[in-house]
Amino acid sequence: TWGSSFSRFTFNVDEAYFDWKPFSSVQLIGGKREVSKLMALNSDVIWDTDITMDGAMLRLNKDIAEGVNLFSHFGAYLVNHISQTGHQNDDPWILHAQPGIEYKKVSDTLQFTGQAAFGYVGFRNTTHRVDSSIMTITGNTVGDNGKLKYQYDLLYPTMRLDWKWGGPKADAYSFGLVGDYIYNPDPQDTAYLLGCRLGTGKVGERFGDWQVGYNWRYIEDDACLSAFADSDSYSGLT
Repeated sequence: TWGSSFSRFTFNVDEAYFDWKPFSSVQLIGGKREVSKLMALNSDVIWDTDITMDGAMLRLNKDIAEGVNLFSHFGAYLVNHISQTGHQNDDPWILHAQPGIEYKKVSDTLQFTGQAAFGYVGFRNTTHRVDSSIMTITGNTVGDNGKLKYQYDLLYPTMRLDWKWGGPKADAYSFGLVGDYIYNPDPQDTAYLLGCRLGTGKVGERFGDWQVGYNWRYIEDDACLSAFADSDSYSGLT
C-alpha cells in the first residue's frame, strides 16, 4: 500500500486447486478447497463449512441402477506445518474416507433425493503434540502438558433426505431432513445431530427466496476437534 516503506503486499487465497476427471467415474482434486465442496456429505458437527482444506482427494462413483449411484471419497489433508526436524511426517494431518449411496427419483410434480454414507476421519500427529499455540482446542481434553490427550479417529454415519416440488421444474420449494452420528473410540465420546429445513428450492437467486431450519445437536468433549467444528454452534466448542 502507499506509505508502507516499499514493504511487500500481503496476498490471501481462499481457494486454489486443480480438478481432473480422467474417466467419468474417477475424479482427482488437489490444492486448497472449501470443505463443503470436498465432502460428499459434510457433517457440521465435525467440519465448519468456512474451512478450506489443503491436500488431495480421490472421488469414485458408479451408477448401478436407474437413479442409484454408489460413491467413495478418499482424501489426505495437511493441518499445519509444525515440525522442528524438517520431517513432514511429524506434522499434523487428516486422513478421510467416505463411501456411500445416493438415490434420486424425479417426476413431473416431485423430486426426491436420499443420501447415506459412512465416514472415517483420522487426525494424525495430534495426540500429545498439539496445543493451543497450534490450533484451537478449547473444550477438548488436554494432558498436564497442555497438549491433546486423546486420539481422534472419528466414525460417522450420516443421512440426508430432500423433497422438492412446485413450479415448472418441480423445484420451487423444498423440505429436507439431516441426521449425523459421530463416535470417537479412544475416550468413547459421541455426538448427534438431527435437523430439518423448509423453504424455496434455491436461495439467493431472486427476491423473496427464503429458508428456515432447525437442528438439535449433542456433542461430548472429545467426540470431535473443536478447531474444525461448526463455529456457529457453541462458538465452535465441544
